[in-house]
Amino acid sequence: MSKITIITNNPAKPYANLKDAAELYQRLDGETSVRAIIINSREPEECKALLHELRSSRKTSLLPIFIHRKSGAKEDEAIIADGIITSLAEAEKAAADINKRLAEIKNAMFTSDRACLLMAWLYSRHGRELKPCKRWNSEQIYSYPAAETIAGETEKNRAWVEKLHEQGLLHQHRLIDRLRHCPHCSSPHLNFIDTCSNCRSINITQQPFLHCFTCGNVSSEDNFIAAEGLSCPNCHTKMRHIGVDYDRALEHFVCGDCNTSFVEPLVLAQCHRCDALNQPENLDPCNVYSYQLTEQGINAARTGTSGNNYDMPEHLNNVNPAFFTHWLDWLLELNKRYPDDSFSIIGIYLANLPDMVDKLGSRRVWEIMDEFVTRIRSFIRSIDIISQLHRHDLWLLLPETNASGCNILLNRILELQKLTRQPEGINLEFSAITYTAPEDSMEGENAKLLLARLNGSIK
Repeated sequence: MSKITIITNNPAKPYANLKDAAELYQRLDGETSVRAIIINSREPEECKALLHELRSSRKTSLLPIFIHRKSGAKEDEAIIADGIITSLAEAEKAAADINKRLAEIKNAMFTSDRACLLMAWLYSRHGRELKPCKRWNSEQIYSYPAAETIAGETEKNRAWVEKLHEQGLLHQHRLIDRLRHCPHCSSPHLNFIDTCSNCRSINITQQPFLHCFTCGNVSSEDNFIAAEGLSCPNCHTKMRHIGVDYDRALEHFVCGDCNTSFVEPLVLAQCHRCDALNQPENLDPCNVYSYQLTEQGINAARTGTSGNNYDMPEHLNNVNPAFFTHWLDWLLELNKRYPDDSFSIIGIYLANLPDMVDKLGSRRVWEIMDEFVTRIRSFIRSIDIISQLHRHDLWLLLPETNASGCNILLNRILELQKLTRQPEGINLEFSAITYTAPEDSMEGENAKLLLARLNGSIK
């Protein structure tokens, strides 16, 4: 019985039934053009194994792959398939759009960039989410099967996907779950246990307690039971009427180790990996998202490289946005205490980078940016820092610089615009904005709000 059916571009023989993946690879090596693959195996585990094998192979990772409904595969098991179908006609129809989009990104078919390959898979499935899958026996509980199979990122692929998000290739689409991680070893495998609020022993039992109104004694209900009825073990008063002689106490738990009675147990999270005990509020929260492509991710799929064509060259020692924002927050706080210590910011918006990439190519633009930022660095001091917060901007943070010094530097930077002119008649076009503290400061404004305000004014 055939386990795989392929739909080809051969009008004389549009369909072929194959016994296994090896035969499919032979067909592909023989230049058979495959439009779609259907897995027919009726054994769910075999079907799942075939799917993972085909998605992991560079020959078939981006091709439309469907699972026949008779296979018994579940939706969550087919998370990296292109659908569960009931007929070849249904598969042909669904594969048409995928193949059309694959034709737009032929560069990605031969890329060695794992991230780019994943971007290509998402791009060719319009609107597709990169979904996580819950695996109780995995180290991180959630993983991304597409990253595991298509990109070959098998270990800690959740961290790898989050890195792609930080690089701007993916954006968070839906919040799937929120985990708690051990602050000591970062494991999400935790056991929440009830313990004694006094000695933290787990040897606690839940018991009914009574409260004697006569002497105030609070003790287990068993201690109040006597042969003649209920009586207080402390003052020996007979208790006949609840609400008059006694009532039920708030305490419900007693510790078998230290005999302390208490109302609520102390809940602790014990890590299965390192055995550390933590209070729940001290655990590290971690959100798990599904992801979709950003504009930069789409560009990576189209060009066959996941690098940002507009990034500053790495050797120029630009700082990352988080560090830049942190340093700016520190200077804002310092300036509140010492207003005479001025500092300034210059923001530069590079308006025509996409047009330059289209006309000159990414490598030429990289070289132009290299020279541009190198010249800027030759103007500034070692204590000044530069960062790229968004794709089309540069930001300079200038400690101990007043408005006059800031404007002198800005004029030197503006003069560079004509020096970037290329033989094709195109040059970097940019606008700029300046800020100097304390004269330009606004009450209650932190680094994030300040940069958002300046960014909105520069464009």
